[in-house]
Amino acid sequence: MSRTADGSVYVGTAWGHICKASPRTEAPGEVWSEAHFGGIVGVSFHKGVSDAFATVSTDNTIRVWDLNDYHVSWWARVDVLPGVTPTCIVWAIGCIYTGWSDGVIRCHDVHTPSGKKDLLWQIDGAHFSGVTAIEMSDSEKFFVTGGEDGEIRLWDVKSRELVSHLKEHNARVNDLKLFPNDQYAISVGRDRCLLTWDLRSEKRLTAHRERHGGINCLAVQSNQTTVITAGQEKTMTYWDLRMADPVRTIELEEEVLSCSISADDRYLATAGTGQVVKVWDVGQGSVVSSGPGHSRAIQKCSFSPDGKQIVSVGLDHSIMVWNNYA
Repeated sequence: MSRTADGSVYVGTAWGHICKASPRTEAPGEVWSEAHFGGIVGVSFHKGVSDAFATVSTDNTIRVWDLNDYHVSWWARVDVLPGVTPTCIVWAIGCIYTGWSDGVIRCHDVHTPSGKKDLLWQIDGAHFSGVTAIEMSDSEKFFVTGGEDGEIRLWDVKSRELVSHLKEHNARVNDLKLFPNDQYAISVGRDRCLLTWDLRSEKRLTAHRERHGGINCLAVQSNQTTVITAGQEKTMTYWDLRMADPVRTIELEEEVLSCSISADDRYLATAGTGQVVKVWDVGQGSVVSSGPGHSRAIQKCSFSPDGKQIVSVGLDHSIMVWNNYA
């Protein structure tokens, strides 16, 4: 609690709110600022929109943030059983899709009033051991999910029916991406594998494997042949999908949990157990900037579509916005 010179009182709450009240009136205090009050596990920008982003937290809330003034423009709380937490998020046209540890995919309509608890829809049992990754196609006609059991599944947005089921990972799928033509996908997992898929023929095209440790994340350059991965081995690896062996391996001092590449392929942002956001020159393979600030492991980081900002979220309940331009 803090009192200002004009007599106003600001009160911080365990629910992440800062409320402003005036002792001169009997009116209830207004919410002046709000934040997540649990670890934040996912962040997503809408395609082509750089001034807003969505986050999801273990406090079971979803929030949309306006980067113009950093306030929450929309939020929803999800009622789930104790112990059930979100794991991933993607923001599509008018809707936010989230994956959960109970194996359910939930969809919220961001045009509904803030705080509205009703779901637009949900898919029960999407992955029996939990959803671990989710990615929306460019056409937004289908989306792809990864599961704790190593399965990759493709879903039709309109009917919400399962379209195809791909199973070659033998451990948790940690991250996946779709190529711009929506025909191909690429995934990485705890089984140390980097796999590419033809979604139309429902077949694996290529397979690459790290020597030690699972792969946590990946980034794909616009040439669609160069892929950068990082994970438990504490290395960052450059792959050419046309070649069997890595092109380059860079030793790291931390386990990287998330990476994101800028739209122009010049920079790569990485974050993880070291609690520092690092920006790399992709061509040189060197760090050009480091951003300390988080006090616990950073779970996700993401470039804005215009490449001018990076958003990082972590288990310290913090969201940090970093400028990537002079």
